Amino acid sequence: MGNLKSLVCGISLILSVSALGKSTKLVSVFRTDNGQSIELLLNTDVNNDLKSIKIASKKGVKVFHIKKIKSKNGATLLRKSGIKVARIQSDDLDKVLGGHVKFIYLKKFKMLGKNIYGVVRLRVLKNANDDWYLYHNGKKISEIAVTPYRWGIKKINIK
Repeated sequence: MGNLKSLVCGISLILSVSALGKSTKLVSVFRTDNGQSIELLLNTDVNNDLKSIKIASKKGVKVFHIKKIKSKNGATLLRKSGIKVARIQSDDLDKVLGGHVKFIYLKKFKMLGKNIYGVVRLRVLKNANDDWYLYHNGKKISEIAVTPYRWGIKKINIK
């Protein structure tokens, strides 16, 4: 009976660990004014299929599921005084194939009228080895530098 219990416990442990999937770092985003950084991570399941995108910073971790990213307004990454400063949105993000992701950021705040937003088009894809990466204009990226101003982002530099 003891061997059966050990076998069942071992199988349960293997299944619970493999059910967790993994997190893969897609890109580091840092502020040029103070050096603060966040990491954009991709959470996958046991089949290496996309489950969610996670933002990790000193303040904590936020998880955004594919469904939220694919919604009309996308997932808000940063809100300041009730104003959306940064968000991600996709029309075609697929858990197996990846897809296009728009990084939408507040470019110019207006007291009267509509705010002006900038868009950086990115792509989440797997390579031939089944590893996930983030691309911009067909090139793999690992770092995004943002230069903020009081209400938004003045400049973005992708490396």
